Parts: sequence; C-alpha cells; structure tokens
Amino acid sequence: MLAGTGCWHSDCRNLTPADIFVPPAPPPGPTPPVVFFDGWSSLTVAECRGRLGNDGRGIVATNPRIELWYCGVAGDSVVTVAALNDTILPGFKVEFAAPPEGSGGRIRYPRAGNVSWDGGANSWVLNPPMVKFSGWQDGAADSATGYVNNGGGGPFFVSDTAYSVVVTTNTRSGVRDNPTVPADVPDHSFAVFRSDWWDSSGVLMKPQILRITWRDRCDRTLSSP
Repeated sequence: MLAGTGCWHSDCRNLTPADIFVPPAPPPGPTPPVVFFDGWSSLTVAECRGRLGNDGRGIVATNPRIELWYCGVAGDSVVTVAALNDTILPGFKVEFAAPPEGSGGRIRYPRAGNVSWDGGANSWVLNPPMVKFSGWQDGAADSATGYVNNGGGGPFFVSDTAYSVVVTTNTRSGVRDNPTVPADVPDHSFAVFRSDWWDSSGVLMKPQILRITWRDRCDRTLSSP
C-alpha cells in the first residue's frame, strides 16, 4: 500500500495530491427557523403586501407574524399581522397583507417592526429614511446629472422609504428644486436628478448642493444638508 493514498496498486505511484480522495464532510444538521422581514411586494389603496422569509435549515417556522406601525396624532400605533400562510418552509418566503399607511392623503407602506413565530422572535425596527448625495455623473451640455441614495443610517441598518425626494441646488440660473427619478426611494436604493450647471467666470462647474428634502411615511418633511 502506498502511504497516504489508500491504494494497493503499483501504478498508484503516478497519483498527484489532487488525485487522492478525501471523504466529504458530513452535511450540517438542521438549525432552528429564523424568520425575517424580506421587503415589500405591492401597494394599493386597499392593502399593502410584504414578505417574510425563513433562514433556518431543515425546520419549518409556524405561525409567522410581524408588527406594523401606523402614524397617529398622538403617536404611532402598532398592529400585529399574521402571514397569509401559517408555515414557512426553510429557504422559502410567504406574503402578509395589511392596510396601507394613509397619512397626508397619500398611501404609503407602514413601518415594519418585530417579527415573531412559534418559539422565536427577531427584534428589529426600520430606521427613519436618510437620503444623502452620492455623486455626479458626466452631464450633458444643458444639465448635470447627480445621484442620491437612501442609506438608512449605514450599511447594516434598514430604513423606511423616503417619499417625494427633492435636491435643491445653486446654479447659474439661481436656486433650483430638482425632483429625483424615481420620486420615492426605498431602503438602500438610488435615484437620479438633473440640475442646471454653475457658471464660474464662463466655466461650467457642478452646481452646489444646498439641501435634500423628503417626506417620511407620516408625511413629515425631513432634510439633510
């Protein structure tokens, strides 16, 4: 037998280390379910729909549910909503349905909160939206193109959607309000805006960003410098 190969034949001496069989490691065992909010699916006047997923291995999550926060004059109120399916298979997702947020005469998504299921819970809450300037792209002769993103406070945070985002710039034609496209910016998503240039002694330059404003789900106006 050739040492280290498990081979009894003389021609095994021609084997390379890559030819030597290594038994695979046994597959990992099942892990408990971990249910999480996976985002929103649709929004209408009648209802909004979102998704819950199961990150566990091999174990079904039963009775998944999520807390949703709605705006009110005296403060937010919370409603617990069950998923449309009473189980989530490992690696799969199911939807839940709830009334939309209706503050300010516009339909919006409510604020997603804690997720729970039989035997477990996942405690977290969406942060308020935080829109920041991301940078400039090469512009055309008549306008400069810039980007903003809703970062939610950092790469490891999840935020509400920012609605009706407007970037105010100082340009050669004065101060201008420039709506983004799309107007509503979900969590960790980008939007584009176009602005007139700034003219410095006949040289076209990128305009100055004066402020960025948007509305939250309760129709409150927020801004960043």
